[in-house]
Amino acid sequence: MGSGRVQRNLNPADLSEVVAEFPTAQNSDALAAIAAAEAAWPIWKATPAPERGRILGRAAAIARARIDEIATLLTGEEGKILAEAKGEVIKGLIVLIFVEVRGIASQARCCLPSILTPLVRFNVSSTGLFPSCSVLPQAT
Repeated sequence: MGSGRVQRNLNPADLSEVVAEFPTAQNSDALAAIAAAEAAWPIWKATPAPERGRILGRAAAIARARIDEIATLLTGEEGKILAEAKGEVIKGLIVLIFVEVRGIASQARCCLPSILTPLVRFNVSSTGLFPSCSVLPQAT
């Protein structure tokens, strides 16, 4: 699989710096990836929402511990300033944490009145980290 060719990813701020090299793909590679995703979907769909939330929460915890490292890589890859790259990483973390909380909260939804549709509020500190998040009842 693959074309056998290698693509270089250059730092847009310094075109002499190779950030990474990766093999180029062919249509057959894309079709194989699609087939693998389609095969995995029934298993993921059958996994209860609270467990899916916990899995994504673990992914968020790993990424949160590596914010600076990921942001530095993103800066080299896309040429963004470090603060902007860190913001991009944090934005991705917010999505993961939101889905984690929604998945876990779905376990209780069957037992709560329908007016308690969970909403999530994140308290973001000045450093960009999330010290807490909470599930709130929907305003009527």
